Amino acid sequence: MKIQNAKFDYFNLTPLFVLLWCLFSFACLPILPVASGYGWDGVFYGKVVMDFGNMIGNIDSYHANRIFPAVLIHYIYRILQLPLNLETALFGYRVYNIIILVGSAIFWVLIAKRLSLLPYKKWIGFCALFINYPMLNLHFFYPALTDGTAFFIGLIMMYSYLAKKNILLLTVTMITYFCWPAGIVVGLILFIYSNAESISYFYKKKNTSIIIFFLLLSPFLAFMSFQFAGSIKEFVVLYDLPKRIIRWYSNVNSYDHIKYLHLINAICNVIFIVGMFWYVLKNFDILKFITYTFKKQNFSKLIISFFILVILVVTKKILYSSDLPSLSPFEYFSYYFAGVNVRFPLQFIVYQITYWGPIIILFIIFFKDIIKQLKKMELPFFLIFLYTILFSINSEGRPIISFYPFIVVIIIQAIDFSSFRNLKLFTILFVSVSFIYSKVWFPLQLPSTLFPESIWTDLDKFPMQWYLMNFGLFTNKQMYLVHAALAVVFFVLFYFIIVKPKKLILSVNYKDN
Repeated sequence: MKIQNAKFDYFNLTPLFVLLWCLFSFACLPILPVASGYGWDGVFYGKVVMDFGNMIGNIDSYHANRIFPAVLIHYIYRILQLPLNLETALFGYRVYNIIILVGSAIFWVLIAKRLSLLPYKKWIGFCALFINYPMLNLHFFYPALTDGTAFFIGLIMMYSYLAKKNILLLTVTMITYFCWPAGIVVGLILFIYSNAESISYFYKKKNTSIIIFFLLLSPFLAFMSFQFAGSIKEFVVLYDLPKRIIRWYSNVNSYDHIKYLHLINAICNVIFIVGMFWYVLKNFDILKFITYTFKKQNFSKLIISFFILVILVVTKKILYSSDLPSLSPFEYFSYYFAGVNVRFPLQFIVYQITYWGPIIILFIIFFKDIIKQLKKMELPFFLIFLYTILFSINSEGRPIISFYPFIVVIIIQAIDFSSFRNLKLFTILFVSVSFIYSKVWFPLQLPSTLFPESIWTDLDKFPMQWYLMNFGLFTNKQMYLVHAALAVVFFVLFYFIIVKPKKLILSVNYKDN
């Protein structure tokens, strides 16, 4: 009797595909010429790699939460007794990025198995995760960043939760505090609610008033509304008060008067965020959720989480100096969520698509299906979705990088790809548009500077816009219009390839009956 071998799953080779691309990128693709390859934030990270021991206690608060990759590379070099200089430190970052991207692909294979995803969904998920601007392009062009580590940790968090590995989950949660601090909330949500009830347990028949959501979101909305206190802004400029009190819209050190278009865009953002939360949570029993959170089985995890936070904060105090100027949480939200985010209509949507590719277009097309799927999923995924929506109201796509894998999983699980009008054409279009948005095919000719000098002038002009057009934070009006037009064109293409005409659906249903 012959035993048939199981059919080989080529999806298991995806880490190898990623490795081959990494090696090709390492050997052939150019590196950012600004500051000898270290760019802007990378200048600080390069200094940490080369001289971390002497920097302890002399790091500003903002960067103290983003030094893990640099410190790790520093000690690997020390342990191996390798020389540390500008060239070797940058080389270390490039090798490190290869390791974490291949590791990310390995964990995606493990996650797909845990979720028992259908073959097509596994591949679409892989394309959404790895064929985009940051993964296919940015990490090789601008190696000295923390983004890849945040992405890698997000995937490890998801796997740890699915595999019930709480020690691994808490370990990477603590690491993310010193890499991408917003990710610590994701890790603690997964830990605290690791044995939570199904999300349907928290839903009720009666709708919650939308006023409740205005109240719940009032701190966040206050950050946004503060930007438009015109009289305060003029007062600050008139009396030359510290710049940190206000935010600016265009270039650093410029003060523009309040523009009505900015105000209209901010109102649209407020309507979006409140409307989104109300649509998802209108039947959600918030009081029941709060009561459940403090039940005995969760309370011990809350205590553990509290002590972890205390340890992390104390550790951070050893690293940084409060005397050094730094970007506070208030300034961060004020600048990214209420300042440069309102220069253009629906800027946050346009630049989520620009950064992450067509998966965001699918999110818009299948929004109702995604919310239905969300209500069937486990509580942590539900909470992380809401957390991501809050962070998505941003001038660029980068802030959600550690939550992005969760959003991809929610989207691909919600969509019935077999119902598409033309699945083959959709696949070709999805991969092609993902590659287009990666811009890895687009050659860049940027001015060069030597470390540690970065470029801080004419960022909204060419040639710097060829790079900075990918970040809504620095994009100019011309490139915003280009990206907005592309988003509309691709949305229409996907819609007509995906959605079957109603007449055809009705006729098919009639024949079936």
